[in-house]
Amino acid sequence: MLKINASMGAPGAPAANSEQGVAGADEATDLLEQLDVVAGVVLACAQRLDQVDEALDRRAQRADQQGAELAAVAAAVTRLSEVLTWNQNELQRFSTQLASLEARVERQHWVDGLPGAPADDSEPVRTLLEEARAEHERTRVRLAYLSSFEERLRRLEDR
Repeated sequence: MLKINASMGAPGAPAANSEQGVAGADEATDLLEQLDVVAGVVLACAQRLDQVDEALDRRAQRADQQGAELAAVAAAVTRLSEVLTWNQNELQRFSTQLASLEARVERQHWVDGLPGAPADDSEPVRTLLEEARAEHERTRVRLAYLSSFEERLRRLEDR
């Protein structure tokens, strides 16, 4: 702090008269009061900055936590996507096998006999039925192949 000499007009300067010395002391007192006010404002600003800094630190920690949570969710979504892709491939594989089994069951149905088929089992009827079965089987195989080909194309387009 400044040392005020009542006999001086300004610090370090000799006073010309006693009135100037008193006026200088009053002015110095006013400056000290203003300095105290400014110091109070600076202190309040510093305290507010500390509060803001603490709030920013809390938000930064929360953002870090949310970033970690987001990374965990992204990893889970990636894993679920892989599982879904695997399940789709398995479903496609099973559908092909199911079509094959369906063909076998149908073939067995034809071998065991058709309801409403002629009882005499003449050779031309039997030959015609065999040709129809063979054509039916070829059509089923073509459709299964076409289905698997379309699925492969869809997967390639998805990439």
